[in-house]
Amino acid sequence: MKGLYKRLGVKNDCSKQDIIDAYKKLAQKLHPDKTGGSVESFTKLKEAYEVLKNPDKRARYDAGESTEDITPDEIQARDILSTLLSDAIMVAKDDVDLIQQVRNSINTSLVDNQSVIRQEKEAIEKMRHVLSRIEYTGNDDRNLVKGNIDMRIGMAEDRIQDTIKRNNWGRLALKMLDDYKCKVTIQHEASYMQVKMDRADSYQQPHIKWWPGA
Repeated sequence: MKGLYKRLGVKNDCSKQDIIDAYKKLAQKLHPDKTGGSVESFTKLKEAYEVLKNPDKRARYDAGESTEDITPDEIQARDILSTLLSDAIMVAKDDVDLIQQVRNSINTSLVDNQSVIRQEKEAIEKMRHVLSRIEYTGNDDRNLVKGNIDMRIGMAEDRIQDTIKRNNWGRLALKMLDDYKCKVTIQHEASYMQVKMDRADSYQQPHIKWWPGA
C-alpha cells in the first residue's frame, strides 16, 4: 500500500466509502482527546483523508503528482505555459532550446507589460492634472468633463490591474519552466540525412527520379 492508504489502513483500489469508514474508525482512536491519541497522529490521519476522499487529489496522488490545491493564478500560468509551448513545438527545430525560447517570450511580455503600466499611469496623472484645471460653474451636478475623465481614469486603472495580474501569471510560468530542460542537437538534420543515405546504400536501392528532368 502507498503511504496515505497505509495511514488509513485501506487498499489502493478501495472505494470512497471505504476511506470514509476507515477515517471515522481511526479518528475515534487517534484523536488527541482519546487515550493513546495525539495531535501528530491525528494530523497525519486527517491529511491522508483530505487527499484520498477528493477524487481529483486522489488521482494526482496515485499519479505521483502534487496534491496541493491549485490557485487561480497557477491555473492561468499553466494555460500561458501550455499555449506558448504548443506554439513553439509547431515550429520546433532540433538546434533550438524550446524552453529558453518560451522563457524569452515570457520575459519579453513582462517588459512590454511594464511599459503598458507606465503609460497608463502617466495618462492617469495627465487626466487628473487636466481635471484640476477645469472648474464647473453649473447649477446642477452634470459635470460632463469630470464624468468623462473619471470614467477614463477608471478604465486605465482597470487596465493596470489586469496587466499586473498578467505579469504575476508570467512570473509563475517562469518558475514552472525551471522544472523543464530541452535537449539541443546541433546539425541534427545533417546527421539524419546521412543515416538515410547509409540505409539506402545498405539496401542497394536503384536511383529513382522523383521529379521531371532529374
